[in-house]
Amino acid sequence: MNKRSERIKNLVLLAILAALIVGLQFIGGINIGPVSITLTLVPIVAGSIILGPAYGTVLGLVFGLIVSVFSVTGRDPGGQMVFAFAPVLSWFFCLIRGAVVGLLPALVYRTIKGNKLASYMASMIAPVANTGIFIVGMLLFYRPLLETWAGGQNTIVYALIGLAGINFLIEFAVAVILAPAVALVVKNVQPRPLEDGVINKSSVGACVLFSVISFGMFILYWQYLLVRNTKVIKNDDSSCAEEMLCWFLVPFYGVYWWFTRGRQVKETLAEYNHRVTGNEIIYLLFSLFGLTIISMAIMQKDFNSVPDELIQSISK
Repeated sequence: MNKRSERIKNLVLLAILAALIVGLQFIGGINIGPVSITLTLVPIVAGSIILGPAYGTVLGLVFGLIVSVFSVTGRDPGGQMVFAFAPVLSWFFCLIRGAVVGLLPALVYRTIKGNKLASYMASMIAPVANTGIFIVGMLLFYRPLLETWAGGQNTIVYALIGLAGINFLIEFAVAVILAPAVALVVKNVQPRPLEDGVINKSSVGACVLFSVISFGMFILYWQYLLVRNTKVIKNDDSSCAEEMLCWFLVPFYGVYWWFTRGRQVKETLAEYNHRVTGNEIIYLLFSLFGLTIISMAIMQKDFNSVPDELIQSISK
């Protein structure tokens, strides 16, 4: 796979995981006292393991940003109190904590050379860093607020037991159990690498799953793959950019595309005695009724059924 294709694939996965982080924060975690147990460490750790330190840091920054926004708007009551105490410092603190939480799993995973132990160690470091940085920051910069929360108790004991305690244990368990599993699944269901003159064969179920958990963002990349596949079977090496732009800028272009490309795929493959499930009428009806994802699934299934030898014959 060339560097450009690798970069596109990584950016798409980054967007999916970032959307999942935002979505999980909106859904909400488990609130115990003034601190919320976040479930968003799972996609952060999974992304850091799969994509590496730079992308992991970006995912951590997304986490830090959304936590900051929720705190400022009052969606997180405990965070709102922290931001009211020191607004500028709190923005900086949240972003730095998020960046570190996203960076460390990748560094640990690569240091231990990417085996099962590496996945679990990387998953362990994220909640430790998330809670540890929070506790140290509260003790160093928010001591008066911490003393108010402690209500006369020893602030260090309160920070370790009251703020961490069960919160940390649950967050730790969730990350260690789920993050390695998510990383393994994502590694195994990602679309196949893009190669010149070769159609992309991707799991239909995985594409639908990614489309759902990314709140529709993956559909854009999936559509790009289908556009590219239609060009490959016509032995057309022109850019996909024009067709993708038309999807966004030209009214009803999508309906036109599904009708014409559906017929094109059917007729081209029929010339090589390969029958497909979809046709222009099916695609037209689904697109008219807003069920484009079904058309995408059918066309992807048809492309998956095409033998590699047939594509090689077309490309000659």
